[in-house]
Amino acid sequence: MSKTLTDLNEKLFGILEKLTDENLDPDEIEKTIKVADTAQKIGETIIKNSEVSLKAFIIQTKINSGSAKKADMPAMLTTSAKEDNDEEDI
Repeated sequence: MSKTLTDLNEKLFGILEKLTDENLDPDEIEKTIKVADTAQKIGETIIKNSEVSLKAFIIQTKINSGSAKKADMPAMLTTSAKEDNDEEDI
């Protein structure tokens, strides 16, 4: 299951790519459109949740005098589910 914004982006572009397939029959097009609508709604909610997490992280960093580590970053805002070097300053 996708857990990062990068994963979400890849899924959304995958759906877009499928929609541009000229070989899809009308039923497949209709199903793909329904999937795209659902993915868009869920994606929008995920992005809004990520914005809240990012704002909380920024506030936490300011409270800690600008000191933050990658390990403090909410997982959904990282480029992968597990960073190789969690203790690196950001």
